[in-house]
Amino acid sequence: MTSAVKGGPQKRTYDSSKRQAQARATRESIRDAAHRLFLERGYGATTMQAIADEAGVAVQTVYASFRTKAAVMIEAAEVAIVGDDEAIPLMEREMITSIAQEPDQRQRARSMARVNVTIQRRAAPLTVAARDAGAIEPELAAWWELGKKQRRTGMREAARSLAGDDGLRVPLDDAADILYVLLSPDVFMQFTRDKGWSLARYEDWLHDTIERTLLP
Repeated sequence: MTSAVKGGPQKRTYDSSKRQAQARATRESIRDAAHRLFLERGYGATTMQAIADEAGVAVQTVYASFRTKAAVMIEAAEVAIVGDDEAIPLMEREMITSIAQEPDQRQRARSMARVNVTIQRRAAPLTVAARDAGAIEPELAAWWELGKKQRRTGMREAARSLAGDDGLRVPLDDAADILYVLLSPDVFMQFTRDKGWSLARYEDWLHDTIERTLLP
């Protein structure tokens, strides 16, 4: 009755927010399932069908969302590195930018070690697996090479933040090279997985090594 009085049925405004939220949740489920399977079975033994089964979706949904298995692994690794799927680069995130804002240089070293542990405990196993899978998957090999370039840039910024107004024991380029190695997923995995160190022990070692190697 009301519609007739106002001139007929009103056109419903389409709200895509619910559909977008569902698509994002589906993508997250696929990504998380793939993350588990890549670590349990390895890249080569993990099929798109297995990912679909683990995520509880049709395999066509996995292909529609990611197109290739390598793309699933890349996104899973990138989300593990930053902690979520928001389009904010790692170097612009508060956990990174806050290090430079710390006035005490030794506390900056401690914060750097702590942030690295936070990142690597989430990401190192999968990023190392992705690196290794690059031997059989060109898409992953290209992603790893790009990541190395980005890490070099990031480590130079990290060295500059660590130096602040206090300076460093070594030239900035050398400090960036040292941090590139010290903060790598390989070093984290060698200590925490291969040698069985606790995260706390590893963080203390990393903090102490950064201080003794780089700080005045």
